[in-house]
Amino acid sequence: MVDRTRSSSKGAVLPLIAVSTGKWTRSSPGGTLQETPVKLLRQTRARKESRLEGILNELSVDVMEDIVVNDGAPASSLIPSESLHHLCRKICRPETQSISCYFEFGKALKDRLDGLIEKRFVNARETLNKEVLRNFPAGTSLNFAKRKMEKARKIYDLFSVIGVSKIQRIRSFSADAISSLTKDEIGYIKGKFS
Repeated sequence: MVDRTRSSSKGAVLPLIAVSTGKWTRSSPGGTLQETPVKLLRQTRARKESRLEGILNELSVDVMEDIVVNDGAPASSLIPSESLHHLCRKICRPETQSISCYFEFGKALKDRLDGLIEKRFVNARETLNKEVLRNFPAGTSLNFAKRKMEKARKIYDLFSVIGVSKIQRIRSFSADAISSLTKDEIGYIKGKFS
């Protein structure tokens, strides 16, 4: 980093700091007047690392109590289309942001997709998307349904490998936080617990 100085209109000398973009930003004695791209990148990286460390920490701590993963009828006892219908309705409720609900929804999606592939559906994913959309409340966009499905798939992908029982260990992170992990971060967590 190169440090130069330039006089301001009031006669004070403010240092100019070179940023990786090649642009210069003025800094005041208390810090920069505007956030530099490098600083923002470091802050974002630090937040992601602390989130990943927090999730790993919670997954590593044993919980003494048993928590029921399912509420109501177990999704595995229903036929795939009924299970999917039941879980779509459950996921759409605003108060339902439980990781276990998304896990069950992800499992139902996987089972249904496997069933469609076995029956040799040409466009199995498209058929599944339409089926899920029909089970969401009227007026739901396909984009919204796909986001819910992606969230469920990520959560299922993670906890099916490291163990369903570890869902009860997560206390401080929501389903949104878990599903915002990248594929590399999910792979890293799976590697730690496999």
